[in-house]
Amino acid sequence: MEWKGFSAERVVLVGVREFSYDWSGQNHYLALHDIKLTDGDISLAGSASVHRMDLRDRMTMAPGGCQVSGWSSLANRTNEFTAITFDPEMLVEEIDRAGWRNPAQPSLYFSDLSLASTMKKLRTALSDDDTGSVTYAETLALVAVLELGRLQSRNGLPDMPERGGLSAAQARLVRDYIADKLHTPLSLSEVANLTGLSRFHFARGFKNTFGLSPHAYILASRIDRAKGLLRDPCLPLASIASLAGFKRPDRFSAAFRKAVGCSPSRFRRAQLDE
Repeated sequence: MEWKGFSAERVVLVGVREFSYDWSGQNHYLALHDIKLTDGDISLAGSASVHRMDLRDRMTMAPGGCQVSGWSSLANRTNEFTAITFDPEMLVEEIDRAGWRNPAQPSLYFSDLSLASTMKKLRTALSDDDTGSVTYAETLALVAVLELGRLQSRNGLPDMPERGGLSAAQARLVRDYIADKLHTPLSLSEVANLTGLSRFHFARGFKNTFGLSPHAYILASRIDRAKGLLRDPCLPLASIASLAGFKRPDRFSAAFRKAVGCSPSRFRRAQLDE
């Protein structure tokens, strides 16, 4: 998935057992590994080679322009990694406060429970083809980048100050836009652009205003839309799923059951029996 200033990907290494690499990029790179090796080594930013076999839950940070080279012989298991590539200036746009520094310190196979947890959630979101996951994945990728900056700041960072909510005009504009576009994929960037706020400040202001994150609000709105559509006995469940913004009927049924406590069919029967 790609958004303004950064992208995220989940890569599953299928049918690959041994490979070498020599890479550098303009943007910063953060990866969470779920990989086991039988042999191999890696050098980051010209440092001495590292010979580590179990890379599960380990992360690598390669700043823009940093040279990464090495080779790997993979263990016979499902090996994969989840990575974020981001513009080093993006944080300056998103977090307009003194004292914030872009993460630029190379780090090879480090561990941090909080950041790893966010990256694992991102991995799951990248595997989900439901339209609601686009906003969720974008939010998680942004949070991961911010957590990385917090980790690498020399003296640590104070807690983010609370900001106020959206103005009445902004809230009305966002609410109406989401309602109008509910059947389509909605990204955090797309909705934040309506208010002129960065994604980070928009997400905070949105939750302060509506009491829910943008992702949770959109999902709840889709479920409410589906409830109304289910009162039409002639409308097929597949059509309802599409009109409510769910890419697949099975995803719709699972989300509806989780939110409402029963299947869409059972909800429809209860409404028609009233």
